[in-house]
Amino acid sequence: MKKDVKQVTIDGKIYGAPAIIETLVLYYNKDLIDKAPTTFTDLENLAKDSRFAFSSEKGKNIGFLAKWTDFYFSYGLLAGYGGYVFGDEGTNPKDVGLNNAGSVEGITYATKWFQDIWPKGMQDNKSADDFIQDQFVKGKTAAIIGGPWSAANYKEAKLNYGVAKIPTLTNGKEYTPFGGGKGYVVSNYSKNKDLAQKFVDYLTNEKKSNKIV
Repeated sequence: MKKDVKQVTIDGKIYGAPAIIETLVLYYNKDLIDKAPTTFTDLENLAKDSRFAFSSEKGKNIGFLAKWTDFYFSYGLLAGYGGYVFGDEGTNPKDVGLNNAGSVEGITYATKWFQDIWPKGMQDNKSADDFIQDQFVKGKTAAIIGGPWSAANYKEAKLNYGVAKIPTLTNGKEYTPFGGGKGYVVSNYSKNKDLAQKFVDYLTNEKKSNKIV
């Protein structure tokens, strides 16, 4: 089953029409690097580039930034190493995989960035995202992990940016972030269910869906 349909399906029954599905991507500054990094080794090399040295803290680098203090952002890292929230594809709350060997390996990898590469402020969950966005928009950071909600700000800032798949992890596996989505659902309490359903059908027909996207 496709993920967009799965998000409105419970016990095999579809309760709504999928509208939006989103996840994290890699944004990169085309004025700073010629092409998008494809591996985390590429990102590590960015962190060795003196162009991205953070002047306020000796020995620190902001070539690549990610808000890994936020689980929505760091989960892709843990999952890529074999961690998970619940087992059986997220359906078994008795099987929690946030302290297995894979999760520990992912957290250990992230810790190296926090301790050895990034400025101390990256550890502050409240201000880290503002710092990341500010450095990227000002052209001081080459690549960041972010969501589609940030694209409008980059366009407004006239940033010459590109969007790419998040690079492959050092173990050769894919970075596996959460996905989010929204759907159209007709309330069971509605007094105008038939009319509401017609409106949903109108919004989700192929012609209109393409325009919405």
